[in-house]
Amino acid sequence: MKKNKSMAGFLLGMTALLLTGCISEEERAQAEAWRRQAEKNAVEYIEEKYGFEAKVLESETQKRSDLFGAKLTSTALVTMEYDGKQFKVLSDGIDEYKDEASDNYQKEELVAAVKEEVTNLFGVKPDSFDVMGGDNEDSADVNDEAFFDMFYHIYYDGTNLEEVLTSEPLYCLAEYVGDVDLDGLYEQNKTALFEHRFVHAGFVTYDSKEDMDLSVIRTNGNFENSIYMNALYVKDALLFEKEEAQSFDLSIGQCEDFYYLNVDANASQYNVVKKAEQYKADDWNGHGFKHATFASDMAYYIEGNAESKLYVYVPKEKFEQIPSGDHGETVVIASRCISEKTGEDSYDIWFHEGEIPGYEVYHNYNVDAKDYSFRFMYDDRGND
Repeated sequence: MKKNKSMAGFLLGMTALLLTGCISEEERAQAEAWRRQAEKNAVEYIEEKYGFEAKVLESETQKRSDLFGAKLTSTALVTMEYDGKQFKVLSDGIDEYKDEASDNYQKEELVAAVKEEVTNLFGVKPDSFDVMGGDNEDSADVNDEAFFDMFYHIYYDGTNLEEVLTSEPLYCLAEYVGDVDLDGLYEQNKTALFEHRFVHAGFVTYDSKEDMDLSVIRTNGNFENSIYMNALYVKDALLFEKEEAQSFDLSIGQCEDFYYLNVDANASQYNVVKKAEQYKADDWNGHGFKHATFASDMAYYIEGNAESKLYVYVPKEKFEQIPSGDHGETVVIASRCISEKTGEDSYDIWFHEGEIPGYEVYHNYNVDAKDYSFRFMYDDRGND
């Protein structure tokens, strides 16, 4: 394997530049002035909203990402205290106070109210419950989730929950062990809160607490992808996103020691079977693969409907049993099929979705696949 050291050094330098950014002393001084003003504005905002004067403990300037890394902004996360209770305020310091801040002083009340709404929805308390949301949702990837921790501007008086929570994005995840009629109860008991475009709610059931504990669905993630990724553990799921409810019928198939899922078909409608290799490594050359090398002499063929998004869940120990290539190449899942429209061969590397306890998860999507197959290969596409 050949490497261009000059290019490698250039790329490392660019990476460091992107990570650190170029913040001048003038910019730092301006951000410091904004931060001090943001603290003053936070004090005024809390006094106007709640009627008490809170003490500022500390503050942190919010950063936003751009092409060349993090950039300081005029917004600060101000930690405050009143009567022994600490809370945070998102406050802008570019001007004197204009009543544009938000806070999480009422976080506990709001979370409890959302949990009560969910309990009323399905008639039983969730076994696991998490909620997050509020102002400033797009900064969490730069700083941390502390900037997306139930910050709301509107005062919650105990009667206006929908008004408060739908003023900013809200993410809610409720998980249950056992039988809960998610679809039926949702339609029977749903309220306007769960019908709002700013609300992203996920309701998930499991056969056992062990399955629930193994699932790694994240409250602030893409619920749909999370459900498919954790389909080995999920029993049933109902999501509310983009103003509509979506239920999931997860039918898992098994071939040898790995599992598979077609998001649009029951596993009984198609099979994944192991067969002796029916095509050669040379077939892959010229299709984005410089030196196609198989990890074994067997392939897996999909018999039935494959015109969909497919998931494969591979045990971690299976990868440990497959030796690496001659040059230490990574083992990947690659597929080959004949296009239903053009009749030409198509070759793809599957997307690595991530990992869940015990498994590596991959998916691939080919809308016009025919005679579809996949296998384990060494990723040697970029080597000379």
